[in-house]
Amino acid sequence: MENSMPALAQIYKDGPFGNADTMISTRTGFNLRKNARLEEARDVCLDIMSGKELVAVARDTDDLMAYGVGSMIAKLVDRGQLRDELEVFSELAATFTKDSFEQAEEKRFNRRTVFEHLSTKGLVVNGLSIREAKPAGTLPTIAEISRVVENYRSISLNQIQSAARSRDIVDARFIAIWVMRYVCGHSLTYIGEQLGNRDHTSVLNGVNRIVATRAGDVGRRHEIDNICDESDVISLRRHHSILLNQSNIRRVI
Repeated sequence: MENSMPALAQIYKDGPFGNADTMISTRTGFNLRKNARLEEARDVCLDIMSGKELVAVARDTDDLMAYGVGSMIAKLVDRGQLRDELEVFSELAATFTKDSFEQAEEKRFNRRTVFEHLSTKGLVVNGLSIREAKPAGTLPTIAEISRVVENYRSISLNQIQSAARSRDIVDARFIAIWVMRYVCGHSLTYIGEQLGNRDHTSVLNGVNRIVATRAGDVGRRHEIDNICDESDVISLRRHHSILLNQSNIRRVI
């Protein structure tokens, strides 16, 4: 590559946002400062792409979801999996204009909604899954997901994996299935293996039940979406903490 800085990093250094102080896109007129989380995600992405060590990026980042989104986009750019990398943050600025997690699902700012938005706009290579898009080590584990579900439902992982069919346990099981599918992008087969060796049909039924629940009950939809966000943030916190520990060790040495 002739330029030492990748194309996306260069274009957002010189434009289309023009004046770095205003963060106004000269292409769309959108102001990135409408969403502080998006602004920080952009900084994370550009830092990684310009060669800054991931340990240093983590140390300088306060918002975990911004770190997650920025590092995901940097990975997509690095692997050539974005069709028009110059439009990425302009597109996101047009859609994600607030910081709150309490928005409608399509406006929530998290790794899944960002990935889906870019995919819908044709900016992500066809066939790429959310699991492939997220950097290594940043997917929530079944143990992490179950802890979040238990906080909401008081149902343990052992109960979720059991053959029990009580209403409360089945509900918690379906939510865990949804998080593993929606947040992690795991296959139905893998999910079934992790949740008590359930077959493909049982797992698919769980996914469909949550789809129906979210469509018919706004309160439940927000609760399930919160569980998804919290599960993703827990995995990002784990990854972030590992990097911070590495940073502290280096400082001591």
